[in-house]
Amino acid sequence: RQDTRREHTARGIETAENAMRKTRIEQKKGALVAHADGAAIAVPDDIALEFGITVGRELSDDELTAVVHRSKEVFAGRYAMNLLARAARSEYQVRTRLARKGYESDIIDDAIVHLTEIGFLDDTHYAKLLVDHYREKMRSAREIRFRLANAHIDSDIIDEVMLAGAAAAERAALNALLDKHYRAYAAGEKGLRTLMIFLRRKGFSHDAVTHAIRERREGASE
Repeated sequence: RQDTRREHTARGIETAENAMRKTRIEQKKGALVAHADGAAIAVPDDIALEFGITVGRELSDDELTAVVHRSKEVFAGRYAMNLLARAARSEYQVRTRLARKGYESDIIDDAIVHLTEIGFLDDTHYAKLLVDHYREKMRSAREIRFRLANAHIDSDIIDEVMLAGAAAAERAALNALLDKHYRAYAAGEKGLRTLMIFLRRKGFSHDAVTHAIRERREGASE
């Protein structure tokens, strides 16, 4: 029984010591650093100001947890903003890159919300850029939708951005391909059938392809 009491007493002392354990803030290469469990955790200046952290101050476990969480939020946000400064990206792409850096899901969620609120992250804008890019490359609407879906753009956003100038863009893309390939396939019905198959595989509808080729043939015969 005495051994059991001693064991409980030792555990109680250990628990109390852990509860009272402090983490000291130091300065290293001009930056504030919190040392905890053998790991050094950088503290951004704005977080140091927010928590009133100075060199030599000691943090309790609860304070340390809060400081580490807010520091991760700041660093995740900075990393994501650097990504977006170099190139437009979707929410999915930013989430993926943050996850690869090892940030927890709640940190990533907070970063995404903040970037969306300040306008740095906008899937609708990103989708419009992709649509313009693929229309310039004369891609069909079907192929563009496929590529947007592969980029993990929400289906409602895809519907919205594809509506703008869709018919005119589709005709322009089809006519551009006909300008490039019509002469090579125009000799004979077999060549035209091959051309139709080629255009259908590019994602253009049967009716659109048939109508465009008919117009092209009528124009050539005039």
